[in-house]
Amino acid sequence: MRSFIRCCLSGFLVLAFLTVPQQGGAAPIPLKMSATQPITHPNYLALKHLEKLLNEKAPGRFAISVHGGMSLGSDVDVARQVRAGLIQVATNATANLSNLSPVMAVCDLPYLFESTDEALAVLDGPYGQELLATLPKAGIVGLTYIPASFRQIFNNKRQVHSLEDIKGLKLRVAQSAMDIAAAKVMGAAPTPLAFGDTYSAIEQKVIEGVLIPELLGYDMRFHEVAPNLAFVDCQAFILVWFANAKWFNALPEDLKPIFLACVREARDWQMRETAKESEAVIDKLEKDGCVITRLSEENRAQLVEAAKAVWTEFDLPKGALDAMLAAKAAVKKEAAQQ
Repeated sequence: MRSFIRCCLSGFLVLAFLTVPQQGGAAPIPLKMSATQPITHPNYLALKHLEKLLNEKAPGRFAISVHGGMSLGSDVDVARQVRAGLIQVATNATANLSNLSPVMAVCDLPYLFESTDEALAVLDGPYGQELLATLPKAGIVGLTYIPASFRQIFNNKRQVHSLEDIKGLKLRVAQSAMDIAAAKVMGAAPTPLAFGDTYSAIEQKVIEGVLIPELLGYDMRFHEVAPNLAFVDCQAFILVWFANAKWFNALPEDLKPIFLACVREARDWQMRETAKESEAVIDKLEKDGCVITRLSEENRAQLVEAAKAVWTEFDLPKGALDAMLAAKAAVKKEAAQQ
């Protein structure tokens, strides 16, 4: 009997030794991450890339799971879960985060940015960081921006060759003043609608199209029900990676800079991949029968001027528009001096 007890104790000791967490007994930190885009989209794949980087540079420190394709809910649902600590890291568009911090809406002004490079330079700069600093009041910490693309028009009504062709198109937009304004500036009829209902709404002809980046539109298969794609570049589609504030603030001091460096590296990876995939998706769309058109420079210039005329009409926090325009001017000046 004593021999049996000694054998059992020995087995328990071996098992305990084998299951002692790494790093001086500290258990791996739970890291549940969510991207609502399809699992083929660079935003989801970038979180998988972040998982790989963290496992390489901080082995055993995190217990990571990555979820995509709205498997954990809509953007609004996911943001709510991050605030509650049920998800540790997620991505969301600035249009949605403006519901938590109204000043974030300044990023979504129609025809504000001329390119993704300009958007990235502004948002990585001092003013962009000021905007992120408003998020902890909502229980989240902004980690980085990903302004990798612009919103275009998919529609099932007609090909778009001019501004006249956009007039009256019933386009799905988010429940956001900026998104609604972007559609109106072009003469379209904005229809706020849950993103998850968009495909069926177009298919059933409740609406006629959607404002969305071409790559995400392809991944969501919108071209199947809205086979006309017009490049209008009406709004930068800006994603933010963010974390639950309590979780982030509780990270060990030696781990926090590693985590942030990996986030930045994964962000840069996503910017490159999105650019590459956005070029490749044109051939895929055309092979699937999608008709692609682009507005002329003259038409685009008209839209930019029309957009500027309404920028001051939005109920933005005091000084937000002036600060954003000053940040843009500073980036342009710096680029001109290089």
